[in-house]
Amino acid sequence: MTLGGIYRGPLRTIGPEQLSACEASGRYVAEQKFDGEWCCLSVRGGAIVSATSRSGLDLDSAWWVSDLRLGPGLLEAEIHGESMECGRIHVWDLVSCGGHDLRAVPLEDRRATLERLHAAILPGTREDLPLVERRHTGFARWYAEILERGGEGLILKARGSSLATGRQDGKLDHWLKCKPRSVRAHRPQ
Repeated sequence: MTLGGIYRGPLRTIGPEQLSACEASGRYVAEQKFDGEWCCLSVRGGAIVSATSRSGLDLDSAWWVSDLRLGPGLLEAEIHGESMECGRIHVWDLVSCGGHDLRAVPLEDRRATLERLHAAILPGTREDLPLVERRHTGFARWYAEILERGGEGLILKARGSSLATGRQDGKLDHWLKCKPRSVRAHRPQ
């Protein structure tokens, strides 16, 4: 089952002045947004067999030789993340696992399964596939800290949301992107 390229990220972009209201609503969790290339990792037999971009292009496979050792029943998965120039892929969502399509599964349940998978990865491989940090509070302060370190911003994801999208462009209505208009202008010298 190859499910790559299903959804294409947040539909709307919000300004940092809206972060406190989003946090106060209790409706969202926040994850760091990375300035890389969206990718889908296909895992078969406990190893990454392909990584494709949002547009379906194959990404460099030089480091995919590591056995992920996901354990019995967890040898097949589609994992979404952000491929970085340094060779790391920051993983943030699980689309399928063990032949089961998880797109309709609530965000928290997909994340819990992804965390269990991630914990089972060999330490050397885990460093190349870091799990994107998720926070439930302190959005505005965290956003400022991320920008201060040269990061791109935040993605806010609605609690309980699925990966289902009825839009032809694949955008999700229940995710929000928060980043400055010009990321380079905020990077430290």
